[in-house]
Amino acid sequence: MILHLLQPSPLYSSAASDVYKRQDIVNRDADTITLNNHRFLTGTRATYSNGGGGNITGLTNGTAYFVIKVDHNTIQLAANASDANAGNKINITGAGSGISHTLSVAFDGVNTK
Repeated sequence: MILHLLQPSPLYSSAASDVYKRQDIVNRDADTITLNNHRFLTGTRATYSNGGGGNITGLTNGTAYFVIKVDHNTIQLAANASDANAGNKINITGAGSGISHTLSVAFDGVNTK
């Protein structure tokens, strides 16, 4: 499953992906990412891609992070599963650039649900 984080077109949601405008998705004050009606659970491993743009500041392209589920519309990211379970989030200080940022989830032994 790939969730697209940023897209310049009108907002929409489908079973396969959620697409949003950058200004609506990254909250630097709360270190959160908004993905309406996401299906992430705390501890889900997801790999971040900047899609050829500039990184969301605090994240590194190609790196696997662990989700902290804030609510059904909001997540934070942690460096490892222990940090996710403890609520130790990564500090997001900038929204990045570009329009093709994604979080990719694989069912790989870490993600089993």
